[in-house]
Amino acid sequence: MPRSSSVATKTRAITKIKTQIVVAVAAIFAMGLAAYGFGFMPFLVDQGKPSPVATTNANNPGAGGQWFGGAPSPGKQPPPAPPVGSPPPPDHEGPFTTCQLTVNTEPLVAPDNAAIVVAGADTWHVFARYRAMATIGDVMITGARVFTPTDTADFSAVALAHDGRTIAVGNLASGAVVLPDTDLSIPPADAVRIPAGASTVIEIWGKLNPVISSAAAGGRENGVARSGHNVALGMRGDYTGPGWGPAFSGRYNLRANCAPGPAPIYAVGSSSYGPPRAMFKTRPYFHSNRLSSRTLLSGGDMDIFSFQVSADAAGPVDLKKMVFRLTGSFASASTTVGSFRVRHGSTVLPSGSYQVMFNPSPSRSASTMTIIFHDAQFIPAGVAQEYTLSGIITGLVRSGDHIAIAAMEGLHPSSIGYQTEEGSASIYSGIYGPNIDTNVMADGVPDAAGEIIWSDLSELPHLDLPGTRGGSKDWIAGDTSLFSFFETQLLSR
Repeated sequence: MPRSSSVATKTRAITKIKTQIVVAVAAIFAMGLAAYGFGFMPFLVDQGKPSPVATTNANNPGAGGQWFGGAPSPGKQPPPAPPVGSPPPPDHEGPFTTCQLTVNTEPLVAPDNAAIVVAGADTWHVFARYRAMATIGDVMITGARVFTPTDTADFSAVALAHDGRTIAVGNLASGAVVLPDTDLSIPPADAVRIPAGASTVIEIWGKLNPVISSAAAGGRENGVARSGHNVALGMRGDYTGPGWGPAFSGRYNLRANCAPGPAPIYAVGSSSYGPPRAMFKTRPYFHSNRLSSRTLLSGGDMDIFSFQVSADAAGPVDLKKMVFRLTGSFASASTTVGSFRVRHGSTVLPSGSYQVMFNPSPSRSASTMTIIFHDAQFIPAGVAQEYTLSGIITGLVRSGDHIAIAAMEGLHPSSIGYQTEEGSASIYSGIYGPNIDTNVMADGVPDAAGEIIWSDLSELPHLDLPGTRGGSKDWIAGDTSLFSFFETQLLSR
């Protein structure tokens, strides 16, 4: 072979090797850049730093990230869409978001956790609380879908609230159409911003319509605001209808986004609401009074229990019955308590106007004590009345003897209906009547026991009689949370 041909061949081989080295180095360099989101590989821009060229992540339309700079290369494909039927990402928009939100229900706190709520009076009441936490990045909350599982006619307005004030207000009606849901949008100036790692409480408030009588409602119980209705509000979840879409499947209908930036994020959750509360025209309040002496004495008339009852400023109440738990111990089997009397203020009530009943005898270790007013005691609006029960101890009182009186523990929720007959004629759950007959037409059979029987005087006319004898259907077996300010009164020697 000529020498010139041999040289040419060697030169071409060296050039080829050099070219291969350059290509290899370039490839390694390109892959290194690609690993950091540079070069010819597509890359994700942080939220709040948009690129002029963007294409939707077609493989995962619900994901939060967007791919910029052209079609994804084989080396860096976005994650595939989850199989049909898979649950949504746990509590954020997708694997590419820069923020994350979790939402949990919170219990109501006093006084908003009272079992009874007074209707009307243009007053906001707290019905539900939710704790929202920005677990990753800053989050902005801009709205929610509020709903009621109860009668929409009971509400005149609903609201989202934060830090003790309303931030979005609406109602559950659209013209003549009444709906259980409504979308509330928070104005930009009031949007709730949650810094990364922090949390805050969003509340749902409601205003209640004034209750109307059966006569005014034409006998209807639903679709009108009636005394005794249970009322509740909460946040809708899993609603995918107009304005929301499939992204909210399995998630709270809470509008939120990364801050700053428009990317929406989601919180896992389903429809939830606060504890239903019984709505009445007005309500009573009870407080125990401290006795002037707590020393047991033999033979004399001594005070053994004292309390006061007042009516809400919204209106007066009638008080019909109260039930207490009496426990005690006497060393002598012949020592008893009896000859009970009731004072209203300083005035002793006529013995025929009330009855004190025990089951079993109060001289033994435990009894249920029931005070029944044959003529219900009228308590004016905003006024407190004092009542005192006194008795005479017969027999010898010895050291260690004692009597304790406390409110009955709450076993029965509020129920509204007719009175039944007094005393043992309509005993229910071991509690002497009157109790409550909840039938549409009174049949005299108790359906609910009441440790307290009272009335909000919501019917016209209001009558203090059993339902079978023409009494009105506005008597209430009060939840014993009404006794929350009662203290056990202990007398001893």
